[in-house]
Amino acid sequence: LKTRFSWGLTVDIQPPEFETRIAILKNNLEEQNINISDDVLEYVASQIPRNIRELEGALNRITAYSNFLDTAIDIPVASKVIKDLINENTKKPTTIPQIKRLISTYFSITIEDLNSKRRTKDITLARQIAMYLCREITNVSLLKIGENFGNRDHTTVMHAYDKIKKLLDKDTDTKNAVNQLLSTIH
Repeated sequence: LKTRFSWGLTVDIQPPEFETRIAILKNNLEEQNINISDDVLEYVASQIPRNIRELEGALNRITAYSNFLDTAIDIPVASKVIKDLINENTKKPTTIPQIKRLISTYFSITIEDLNSKRRTKDITLARQIAMYLCREITNVSLLKIGENFGNRDHTTVMHAYDKIKKLLDKDTDTKNAVNQLLSTIH
């Protein structure tokens, strides 16, 4: 497969530069015969740095909003219209270290306790909830989650996940703790 893929042209595709994004927006405006100030275009291009389709979609949203409400297009209007696109772009995925820090703070234990082989009731429950949250929130494999908790086996992570899932139905304290942790994360 490797030789087949290298048979053709290989190109590294990077997100477009700021100037390129501005040029794309100006080109779209010329095609639609719409005039928007450069400061608004710069704002939109700075807020949506990666995806050209999202960039064009944001411009379409702004012009449609302006036409529908018959308002002038300025930066406050543009920011209001593309607010949800900006939030989607700035939201970073939750990582295992972030979950471990949250758990250690919530349960008043150290991160070293989460990684240790200690099996006291409070540390074990906190570790299992942490593994459960890692499985629910992140896209990390069971093996990697186990490695992040003191090189534990993936079956340990599966056991912790299943145990917390069962406790959520039976134990209100565990359910409240998990819900509070999830709301803190989100």
